[in-house]
Amino acid sequence: MSDAKEKSPVRAITTNTEEKYCELNNRTKEARPENFRSDPARFYIRRLNGRAPLGSIPELPAQSCQEIKESEGKDTISNKYWLDPNGTGTEIWVYCDMNLDG
Repeated sequence: MSDAKEKSPVRAITTNTEEKYCELNNRTKEARPENFRSDPARFYIRRLNGRAPLGSIPELPAQSCQEIKESEGKDTISNKYWLDPNGTGTEIWVYCDMNLDG
């Protein structure tokens, strides 16, 4: 992980209690519910403190403004964010009006 003074792109941590390993995730289950699988052997924790909000840094671009709204919830504000709409690794800096539908 990064220096404690920096914001981390780690958004959530999943711990597998049977196989004894952790996964560091750059998306929450709220942002990508289709990727979340319920499993009694796994314990999911959404990181709240010290994390970079989705789209706030080029290393953590969102796919869309809507994904930012789903990930950040009621705390989301209209602002400029980093997006990579095609998942190509080419980030763009755009304004997202969070009062619209994404």
